Amino acid sequence: MKLEKISINKENLQELGVPLSKNIIIPEYISDKKWGILWNIIEIEDEAFERDPEIESILLPNSIERIGSRAFFECKNLKTINIPKNITEINDSAFEYCLSLKRIRFPKNTKKIGSRIFTNCWDLESVELPEECEELGSSIFSWCFSLTNVTMPKTIKKLKSNFFSNCCKLEKITFPKEIETICEEAINNCENLQEIIFPEKISHIEKNVITSCGYLKKLKYQGCEYKTPFLFNSMMESQFNECPIWK
Repeated sequence: MKLEKISINKENLQELGVPLSKNIIIPEYISDKKWGILWNIIEIEDEAFERDPEIESILLPNSIERIGSRAFFECKNLKTINIPKNITEINDSAFEYCLSLKRIRFPKNTKKIGSRIFTNCWDLESVELPEECEELGSSIFSWCFSLTNVTMPKTIKKLKSNFFSNCCKLEKITFPKEIETICEEAINNCENLQEIIFPEKISHIEKNVITSCGYLKKLKYQGCEYKTPFLFNSMMESQFNECPIWK
C-alpha cells in the first residue's frame, strides 16, 4: 500500500470514512483500499470546519503539522481541542468566534501563531502559548471577556497591536524577558487590569501602548515601580516623555 500525505477538511474526511459527530476523532492514518493508498494526515485545511454548529470536541493526531486560516472559525459550540506536539504553524483566525472554547495549551515547539486566532472567544479563560514561539500575530486576545491567565512564550521579541483587547477579567500581565518591542495599543480597554511588569531588556515601546485601562495601579519598568491610580496615558506623558526608548 502506497503512503501519501494529505490535508483534510470536513468533506474529504467524511469521504474517507471518518464519522462526523459532536465529538470528532481524526486518525493519523486512513486506509483507502479502493486506490491502495495509506493517507497520512498532516494538515487541517483553510476553512476546513468553518461555521460547523455541531462540533463540541476534536481530537487531532500527532501527525498534524499545520492548522489553516479559519479552520475552526465560528464553531460556536467547540469546547475542547488538543494541539498536537508536531504542529509548527497555526494561521489567522483559526479559532476566531469559538465562543465556547475555555482553555487551550500549545506544545513548546509551535513557531508561528497568526493574527486574531482567539478573537471573540468569549468563554476562553486560560491559554499556554508555545514556549519557543517566534512569531505572534496581532489581535490574538481581542474580545476575550473571560480571560484571566496567559502564559507567554519565552522567546517572543515583539508584541503586536491589540494583543490584549477588551479582556475584561485580566488583572495582571507579566512580559517574558526577551520582549524587545511593544506596538501601539497592544493593551487596550482591559478594564480590570491592575498590574503590568515589563522586562528590563525592552528597547522600544510605541506611543499609546496601553489605552483605556482605568484600574491600572502598578507598573514595573526597568527596575522601577510606579504606582498610578490614573490612566496610563497620563502617566506616559508625565513620566515617560523623556525616556530614550519612547519613540
